Amino acid sequence: MGRYAGVFHFSDSLFQSLLRILLAALLFAMPLHADVYTLSAPRYICNPGTVVTVPINLDHAAGIAGIRVQVNYDPQVLTLTAVQPGPLGAQFDLSSETADGALTIDFARATQLATGSGRLAELRFVTNAGATTDLYSDLALAKFEISDESAVRDLAATHTLAIENGSIHVSLSNNIDNAGNGLPDWWEMQYGLDLFAPASQDSDHDGQNNLLEYAFGGNPLVPDAAQTGPISDIEVVDGHPYLTLTFLRRKPPTTPTYLLEETDGLLGWSSLDPDLRLVAPPTDLGNGMERVTVRGQFPLDAPQAPAQSFLRIGVEP
Repeated sequence: MGRYAGVFHFSDSLFQSLLRILLAALLFAMPLHADVYTLSAPRYICNPGTVVTVPINLDHAAGIAGIRVQVNYDPQVLTLTAVQPGPLGAQFDLSSETADGALTIDFARATQLATGSGRLAELRFVTNAGATTDLYSDLALAKFEISDESAVRDLAATHTLAIENGSIHVSLSNNIDNAGNGLPDWWEMQYGLDLFAPASQDSDHDGQNNLLEYAFGGNPLVPDAAQTGPISDIEVVDGHPYLTLTFLRRKPPTTPTYLLEETDGLLGWSSLDPDLRLVAPPTDLGNGMERVTVRGQFPLDAPQAPAQSFLRIGVEP
């Protein structure tokens, strides 16, 4: 029986066709990661002995009927006092158990969600009253599993699951602002506000957003803009009448920044330094606030004074 050795030649077009078939077969065999589900916890700063509410967020929950989350924390730094569902988690039945700094939360529902995102849970911690500024606790998302309505746990084979761990660091600062929205956490917690809501939110619908309520000593839950807003007047200073503006402000050096502006109604607004336009020294109100009265740039009876003049006070975080 003869033996034959040969060399086979493939045309370029045939080789490319075979390569396409091979790549298609490989892609078909690979698991599909059409959806990415990201679970996250924030990084917080808080004072010793204070209560902090930590949200556990899921970027989207489409197609999910069951979720299991494990959060690890340091019980020497934090004491867990409550586990509550967030707006997203309220669409599930929630159960939880805690042991040695490991919190496991289960979310379950009969049918999978068509859409949804946001807070799964809100964890309420109390920091150790004796904690020093070198102490912190990681908020490690050690377990994240999801299932559809078939109740098959862990769909990582068909979905990409990502986590972003959080932490809580101890600080002695009096003006911690974890959301970076210009409102200190202590003020937001005093009124039960969402720490992560934008400062532009007007909680009491009185025309003053929450940043202005904080800046002018208002109550964000009571329509009180008429009582806390700036008051315009004409006062005599050094024998000359000036347009003045009286308002309440946070005592320096705390934020926010107060911006005084003046216009003649024609050429736009020009900036003035409010501390250089004080009619008299500020009046300390004893609650972290002070009352100040500022004046315009020119006396109303001066030759260079405009025919009309307006003052306004603005606020920046």
